[in-house]
Amino acid sequence: MQYKFSDLIDVHRLKELLNKLYNITGIPAGIIDNNGNVIVETEWPDICAKFHRANPLTADRCLQSDLDIISNLIQGESREHKCKNGLWDIAIPITISGERIATLFIGQFFYDDEPIDLDRFRSQATESGFNINEYIEAIHKAPVHSRKKIGEAIEYYVSLVSFICETGLSNLKHVEAEKNIRDTNERFKILLENSLECIVVVDKTGIMRDISPSFERVMGYDKNELRGESCFKFFKPDELSRNIELFKKLMETPGCDVRLETSFRHNDGTYRIFETVARNLIDVSMINGIVINAYDITNIKKTEEALKMTEETFRVITENMRDVISLRDRDGKYIYISPSVKTLLGYDPEELIGKDPHYFVHPDDMGSVPKNHVEHLFSTGKEFTITYRTRKKSGEYVWFETIMQPIMDDKGDMVGLQTSSRDISDRKKAEEEIKRSKQIMEKIISSLNEGIFIIDPENRKILDVNKKGEDIFGYSRDDLVGNNLLFLNMDHKKYEQHKKNFFGSKDLIDFETLMQRKNGEIFPAEHLIRPLYNDEGKMESAIVVIRDITERKKAEESIIESKEKFRNIFASSPIGIALYNENGELIECNDAGKKIFGITDVSQLGGLRSLYDAFTPDDCKNRIFSGHMVKYQVDVDINKLKYQNPENIPGAKNIKIEVTVKPLFIKTRSIPDYYLVLVEDITQRIMAEEKIKSSLQEKELLLKEVHHRVKNNMQVISSMLNLQANSINDPVIDEMFKDSCNRIRSMALIHEKLYMSSNLAQIDMADYLRSLTTHLIRSSGKDRIDLTINTDKIFLDIDTAIPCGLIVNELISNSLKHAFTGNTGGAIKIDFYRSGDKSMVLSIEDNGAGIPESIDFRNTITLGLQLVNSLAEQLRGTIELIKNPGTRFIIRFDVKAEK
Repeated sequence: MQYKFSDLIDVHRLKELLNKLYNITGIPAGIIDNNGNVIVETEWPDICAKFHRANPLTADRCLQSDLDIISNLIQGESREHKCKNGLWDIAIPITISGERIATLFIGQFFYDDEPIDLDRFRSQATESGFNINEYIEAIHKAPVHSRKKIGEAIEYYVSLVSFICETGLSNLKHVEAEKNIRDTNERFKILLENSLECIVVVDKTGIMRDISPSFERVMGYDKNELRGESCFKFFKPDELSRNIELFKKLMETPGCDVRLETSFRHNDGTYRIFETVARNLIDVSMINGIVINAYDITNIKKTEEALKMTEETFRVITENMRDVISLRDRDGKYIYISPSVKTLLGYDPEELIGKDPHYFVHPDDMGSVPKNHVEHLFSTGKEFTITYRTRKKSGEYVWFETIMQPIMDDKGDMVGLQTSSRDISDRKKAEEEIKRSKQIMEKIISSLNEGIFIIDPENRKILDVNKKGEDIFGYSRDDLVGNNLLFLNMDHKKYEQHKKNFFGSKDLIDFETLMQRKNGEIFPAEHLIRPLYNDEGKMESAIVVIRDITERKKAEESIIESKEKFRNIFASSPIGIALYNENGELIECNDAGKKIFGITDVSQLGGLRSLYDAFTPDDCKNRIFSGHMVKYQVDVDINKLKYQNPENIPGAKNIKIEVTVKPLFIKTRSIPDYYLVLVEDITQRIMAEEKIKSSLQEKELLLKEVHHRVKNNMQVISSMLNLQANSINDPVIDEMFKDSCNRIRSMALIHEKLYMSSNLAQIDMADYLRSLTTHLIRSSGKDRIDLTINTDKIFLDIDTAIPCGLIVNELISNSLKHAFTGNTGGAIKIDFYRSGDKSMVLSIEDNGAGIPESIDFRNTITLGLQLVNSLAEQLRGTIELIKNPGTRFIIRFDVKAEK
């Protein structure tokens, strides 16, 4: 740091404070700068002052200890250290503007809970050449404190150091500001003193601050007579209001200038006329005022005007102004107010005479309109401007801006004050609207999904960035602002190629480049750059919009990959593919399509060039062009499609094709953008299908003939058994023959049903069971049996239907034989239904006598029940017997899914 500790801190006052603290606590302290110089010290112990710091050997140890303790100091914290000479030190860094400029040391001392090693100190005295007795006596005089007391002292000294640092930082800013002001003033002073023109610089209240020597010479004043005076005091009275008005207008627009002729009072009391140019340079730091360049035109005018403004002249001026002009007495009360107050506030001037203006000020604005402003004017003699709200006669408040100026008599004594007040309500509303618009704009910018950067056109440095810009790159705003935008770009070459166009064009610039995040990740980004120019055509800044296009690039790559896949499918598809545009005009046709139509180039397609003129049937065209997908088969003559001139058509070449037309919607959902046409030559397939159909019809006839012959053969066998049975007199054997006939009949019936059915693979079990049971009852001669059949719509193949038929035959035959004696009547019920997707349940029951308890149907000598059990196993099913009342058999089995 270029400043010393004493440049920033009052060392004398600080020493007084440390001495008072030492007198209270008995704890010695001192401040040492970075060069080892003691800046402030209290009464140091003799052991330090007379021995350790006075001897080269021990002093070197003190220095080494000091270096050790300050090497790792942290701002706002203390560090405890036992020095190499055996006593305790505590150090606290004094840091200003991030730089340590000194260190506060507390010590040296002993802790009361640690015994003093006198042998060590005697040895140290001998080593250093001290008188042992004097040295040990100084050791005993060294301060001894408790750790609690030292801890409390440290807390206070840390706070004290914090105050010193804050004071030093404030003083540093003040010193640097004063230095900048001195440098600026010195440069401006040289300009003023060497200018041939009359130059005057006034502040925003009109006080003359700097005057060029040429102006002093022309006006006959010494610069000390003018500096600090209001320029309005030197204007001719009849030009004062005009100049005040122009001055106010000039103050409203920084950077603008005003040209006028005005008169300025000479030292001899006369007025000289000047042609002046006044420029508002309030916002220019080295000027911070209004610069007036004046050219003396008195001799050109050759007249002097020396009129004293009278009260009547003043009224004439004020009564024709929109601003409210008032005169007030030394107490600040109105003694005159212009008629414009009626227009602005609704009061008649007479209502306000003698009133205090504070009575009308809005309560919230009383702080900005001090009641002692009159005293302020009397004490300083300088005008000032205030902004506040004042009450209209209607009770409504309006914003006023008032300029207050002192009124002096001929002796230079202030006798009152003059005010000029203006209604600035519209300006305030505009300012609020601008503020609101700015807030809205900031919210909009912060909510955008793109990074927004404001760039300085001179050095390309980042001036500002929105939140999304921080998120995209992973840097904070503080990291980004002040850096060149180039440090985020990876493709420097492309950036340099576009750089000349960045800030040399008024058009929007758009390009893509690679950028890098804080974590090192490189990503593609799109740049949109819009230069911003002021009214003079000078570029003030540029807006750079950066958009992360990683996902878009991935999507583009995906589209390219999809296009390539489509191209491969299009080219290698064995099906003909043609693409027509929105007007039905052929765009492209793949190789398979060309092969179907026997061409090598789409130009040879002739009638196929237009979807309207192609082979599409008329009833399909309307559906296609209204956006529906259509699929149809059609017979076409290839040669007629290829040759548009009928005279050139060779012999017919007919094929059958299957066509699928799919409208493709891309831009809208109402009008197709393209038509995709799939064409497949199905001539050979149709011929093959016809052959298969013919072959199937032959096989079906053959199969029906087989079923018919099997059925006839079984009936022959059944008839032979019946003939044989007629010659048998044994009733048991006769019954066995009849049972066999019924079994053969049940199987023959299945073949009969298949022969008569259109489906040669499936048996309609409902129809089959009715035919079978009706035959059994009729052949038994028991016509009083009530038969009920409940069955789902079930179809079984022959391998499953025959076992089921035999089971029904055996159980119904048993019921007819054993359940009902004679022809007394009874009921038989058959239920056949699905249970789930594949399971079947066959239930056969009667209300007859039932099976005796002594008979086990699974182990019986009779052929019928043995056959039932065997057939149930063949079906891989289960059989269950329920007795009382009557008899009920339940067979459950699984079947394959129906085709």
